[in-house]
Amino acid sequence: MRIWLRWWVVLVVVGGGLFAQGASSEGEIWQELETVFARDRETDRNDGAGRRKIFEAYARLAEQGVAAASWRLGQMWEEGDGGAVDTVKARECYAAAVDAGLAAANFNRGLLALQGLGEGRDVAVGVAHITAAAESGYVPAQRVLARIHADDRFGVEDPTKALRWAREAAAQDDAAGQVQVGDLVTQGIGIERDVLLARDWYQLSAEQDYGDAMLMMGKSLIDSGDPLIGMQWLELAGSAGNLDAAFLTAVVGMRIGRDEVAKDDPTANAVVQALLLGAFQTLAEKGQGQAIEVVELVAAGDSLFEAVEYVMETSHTERMRRRFELAARRTVETPNGTIEPPKIIHITEIEIPVIAELGEVTGEAQVKMTINFQGKVIAVDLMNPLHPALEAAVRKAVLQWRFEPAKINGEPMAVQTTFTVSLQHSRLKSLGGGVEEQL
Repeated sequence: MRIWLRWWVVLVVVGGGLFAQGASSEGEIWQELETVFARDRETDRNDGAGRRKIFEAYARLAEQGVAAASWRLGQMWEEGDGGAVDTVKARECYAAAVDAGLAAANFNRGLLALQGLGEGRDVAVGVAHITAAAESGYVPAQRVLARIHADDRFGVEDPTKALRWAREAAAQDDAAGQVQVGDLVTQGIGIERDVLLARDWYQLSAEQDYGDAMLMMGKSLIDSGDPLIGMQWLELAGSAGNLDAAFLTAVVGMRIGRDEVAKDDPTANAVVQALLLGAFQTLAEKGQGQAIEVVELVAAGDSLFEAVEYVMETSHTERMRRRFELAARRTVETPNGTIEPPKIIHITEIEIPVIAELGEVTGEAQVKMTINFQGKVIAVDLMNPLHPALEAAVRKAVLQWRFEPAKINGEPMAVQTTFTVSLQHSRLKSLGGGVEEQL
């Protein structure tokens, strides 16, 4: 039986039974829909006909005034799941869900307003909507509101509110919220900095097998001079599937191997590098951003030690610059002459939008750019699917990049080139220095 048919049965039961009879709370209905959606979404994403049937099922329920169906339909419009992306229709669906009594849909309305999707960018309106969702007890809204008030990008920085909303999420036994409190305490945002108290929060979250909590516990211990216990936490996080923790474990292992095992021994050094390179290659295959960069640098001629230290200690912008130079460093001989590739002279960092920060964003964007004979980027095409807000952020940044133009026989020319852009909003963005200080 096709997956969409299973969806249809569930939606009919939920829409015609639970909603109509009022036999379940709104929260229980969300859970039912979420369970089905989470189970089948990735499996069936490439089945266009199936996704369209799901989309139509939600549309019918939304027309009947089913709040949760309007909410989910809005998400499908927003992501192009089952049809074309239409953030205006997404906003309308979220508004209908709120009007039908689903306060949590304010969260999605707020994120659209913050990013200027479906309407003009309006931080005040966005924060107001997200606050309404947070006040209704919706945990993702509480976490994002804490992030917004801890960040100076939106003009509403308020450390006290940041800590308050993170604690609200943590009080609902939300593992990510507990880590967020730990992060704020570690940084002294809204409260006096207290590393031991932060570890208590990480410990509480780690007891729910949350990988980020184990990662941050490991980093905290390493930064404080206890690398062995810290490594144990990193290994636990890695075994829980946290790729950032697995990467940092490999980094620390490399440094220990270099300093303790392979020191002044070329043969041991070669063995250690070979073993660890396999670990980085495995992580790169799984999409861990920094591991991808390490493998590329090794392929370009760096030693593993050089590549890892460069990735850990160099700014993201400078690393992107070097990646482009490595990818476009060869001249090409053609019947019309010798083509020299463009050389990058200015990079604007990609600002990862809040809507994408809901998950720790790592990975790659495959970007095809058209560079004119003056070295200006005049067109950007994304070759792999991204959320509309993230796609817009990539386009905005790359259109500001500037190049020394490509040349044919020494004369400037326009070219198209494809480049892999690293998208980095992960906990490893702040890792590196503390580890080096202790090892």
